[in-house]
Amino acid sequence: MILDLGDLDLHLAAHASRPLGDPELPDPTLLKRSLERDVSIVRDDLSFTVGGEAVIDVFNGPGDEDPAGVFGAPPDEGSKPETFELRAPIHFAAGSAWLAYRASARVEADGGFEAAKFGFASEADGAASIRFHDYRRHHAEDLVAAAVARDLATPRFVISAADVRALLPGEALALEVSGKLSAALTLKWSDVFTGNIGALSALLAPGEDLGVKVGASLRASFKVGIEDHFLVVFSRRKPGEIEVAVRKSDRDRFGVRAAARVSVRFADRAQTEEALRAAIEALLGAPLEQVRAILAKPRVGDLDPRERAAAETLVDRLGLEGRRLRLDSLRKKVEQLEAQATELIAKMAKQHVRFGLDFDYSRTRTDEALIEATFDEKRLGGGFDARHRAMLGGDFESVLEDGASGAANGVTLHRFLQQETVKRTKSWGVSLDIGDFLRMGGKARSYVRETMRRDRRLDRSRFSFTAIEGYAGTWGRETCEWKTTLTAWSREWTPGETPAADALNYSLGFLVRYGKRRVSSRDAGRLVDLAVLWGSVTAGGAPAARERLERVARDRGDVEISFQLHFRKSTFGILLALLARGDARGTGLALARAVPRVPGEPGRDSPVVRQLLYGALWRQYLEDPSLSAEELAALAAEAARQAGHAGLAGFERRMRHWWTLGDLARKNGETRERWADLARGAARLRDAISGGGPHTEVREAARLLSWGWEHAFHQRALGVYLVEAVRAHPHLWGAVNRTLRIEYREGEERVVLNLSST
Repeated sequence: MILDLGDLDLHLAAHASRPLGDPELPDPTLLKRSLERDVSIVRDDLSFTVGGEAVIDVFNGPGDEDPAGVFGAPPDEGSKPETFELRAPIHFAAGSAWLAYRASARVEADGGFEAAKFGFASEADGAASIRFHDYRRHHAEDLVAAAVARDLATPRFVISAADVRALLPGEALALEVSGKLSAALTLKWSDVFTGNIGALSALLAPGEDLGVKVGASLRASFKVGIEDHFLVVFSRRKPGEIEVAVRKSDRDRFGVRAAARVSVRFADRAQTEEALRAAIEALLGAPLEQVRAILAKPRVGDLDPRERAAAETLVDRLGLEGRRLRLDSLRKKVEQLEAQATELIAKMAKQHVRFGLDFDYSRTRTDEALIEATFDEKRLGGGFDARHRAMLGGDFESVLEDGASGAANGVTLHRFLQQETVKRTKSWGVSLDIGDFLRMGGKARSYVRETMRRDRRLDRSRFSFTAIEGYAGTWGRETCEWKTTLTAWSREWTPGETPAADALNYSLGFLVRYGKRRVSSRDAGRLVDLAVLWGSVTAGGAPAARERLERVARDRGDVEISFQLHFRKSTFGILLALLARGDARGTGLALARAVPRVPGEPGRDSPVVRQLLYGALWRQYLEDPSLSAEELAALAAEAARQAGHAGLAGFERRMRHWWTLGDLARKNGETRERWADLARGAARLRDAISGGGPHTEVREAARLLSWGWEHAFHQRALGVYLVEAVRAHPHLWGAVNRTLRIEYREGEERVVLNLSST
């Protein structure tokens, strides 16, 4: 069968006798024309019609630019890409030239096959609009007319597995399609609770603590789909291997428009039962069987003293109206709690997946691969055809599943969606390694990544931004890490070349993580102190949390403790307004509360005591540029002496420990300047959002803001400042996710305990 593109001799007359390697040939389009009539083609069980526009491009030099990005210059020898950009499947090679054929088409149902099985977005008549690409490799001295005629006599289409298998090294077949990319995704339930436990704790009465314990291996499976324009490329670099790559398509050629949206559904709801039970028991604060036994009693008088005490605790914990023990009211409340928890946990898990996919997808540029895999034809045998059919429809479940298990089955997965590809802008630090006995070191890191996506056909754009400031260190067999993450991303497509700052969603997240072989009682006190400061444990619940942490870690090693504080979009506006004020009094109180706890020292025992002792001193330090760290130490010593803490006074005066007030001021230098820049950055972003300023203001504001959370103590104090400020707004407090996460080994399992409070 010959693909009829009309009178080619006439249109190629000026180039017909030239060799393909001639640098004077048009670059790159050799021919572009509208087809005078549709050409019907049958491949396998599909029929499709080629019509509309046809293009022939020629590539004969390493600098030629392919509008589809399939052909490109060879990579530098020995170089490794720092990001997961889509490697050009076809690389220029001396002595060769390529002809690329592109044609629009419509896929129609035939022989019982439904085009919908391919996941293509359909037009009104049920046909799916696509665009085919075929890259043919030739000798550079082949003549244009002869090469084109030979290629069109045996047309190839990516939709045919046989045509894909027939590819020669250095050739490719590709498909542009508006449709849905689908895959299976599995996540840990422990991560779901860590990222969303604040929403769950909101089911309890104010002032209650919640702790959900689940196995680290307990997982939930989902079916996910992403609707958009995609380019799917099958290529061959060497005999015996076929590569597939998928990326976003930035070319809008179809009348049907996919909305670039993410969908998520459970693959197996039964997997939620264990996680649901753990959450409900955590909410009740007691085993479910014990609660049900109490509720099964007809009257309060039928309860024994132990059961009555447990029932009264439940009444307080669940916040029953009037706090009176009535079994009928308690039964109704527990039933309501179970129903709410069931619905909320399913929603939490789906939102966790959807947000992660949506945000990562929005950060992926069109020159980055969403999926990359290599197929070993010998190992796969006839199995390639089934995978080929599924992949053309956007169904990559089998590829991802096979790729995750290694290359033994013939599938090697190189990439799936967004992997952490932030651009490193600066990195510094020192390290010391003394044999196997002692390893010390730390490295501060700063990352910034921006992605702009433009839809020129509909004149709209999407933007995403991530800035991370952090530090990671190792001391012996212990690790410490902290980081602050500022994100901004388009809520949806916005009109124009670039979105304004007010068209973006924002979030701010803090993380502190420790890895320890053993947790002592002193460690437990310090760790729970930060949990209280950041609102994941109530002050009243601190003793129980310390006891629980000590009990968890007493006989178990390899413990990881992390603190997460996340301010989502609903709180971000108030957060910016607070920071922009540059409030020396509020900042001083936050710095005072954030001063580390000293075991056995009453003046440093609780955040409230530290605030009373040091709040005015920090404010004085912020407002008086002439006050030195040494003078601040002297003032702290005198304040401790007057408060009756003689031991603490000597501790502060000597400045021999980095937790003294003087040393905190000295080693976390430029505190005044850093908090001033933090306020300026917040004001700049606030004004950009309220005034519809450009999205570039996010970058400039982030530069100033990050100066205020670069040091661990400043990050700790900033978390305190924001927690205390937002806590004053009960309608916003529940939207702040505050989590103390403890992961440890229990027998052969790793277990995760997530703590939060109302």
